[in-house]
Amino acid sequence: MVKKTLASVAEELKIIAKTLGYPANPGNTGKHTSLMAIEETGANLDDFWQQYLALMALIDGFSIDGFSIYGLRSYRNEHNNFFEYNNGASRTNEPNTKESASLLLIGSTGTDLFVYDMSSERWEARDRIAIDEAYESYASLAELIESITLRIKNANQLE
Repeated sequence: MVKKTLASVAEELKIIAKTLGYPANPGNTGKHTSLMAIEETGANLDDFWQQYLALMALIDGFSIDGFSIYGLRSYRNEHNNFFEYNNGASRTNEPNTKESASLLLIGSTGTDLFVYDMSSERWEARDRIAIDEAYESYASLAELIESITLRIKNANQLE
């Protein structure tokens, strides 16, 4: 897989959304007071916020063909707000295990969760049921989003 930038994967998502008839959320560059609640975890989240907010400035989350990445706010009738899904112990909607306590939920499908693992500082895809193990793990958010776009494209026979 060729490494792409956040800007290029965000642009690709907008094209895929349009092609498949889904709306593309605008970028969000506003101030976010809810960031304080997540930062209280005590984890060093500088890398997380740098990458996540950079993507949100380009496309504030998305919901395309059953794949969602949570934005900083919800649009239309979708509940796609990062802070709704990262509310203390309910972060992964799973039992609060030691493993799930270190995860920030950034998106989902019907069967998968997309997370940032605060302990390993990796962007991961995990099964909703077997959440303790990542089946995909990336050093950057761009790599995770690129993997998601490939799955959407393959499922819809694009390219």
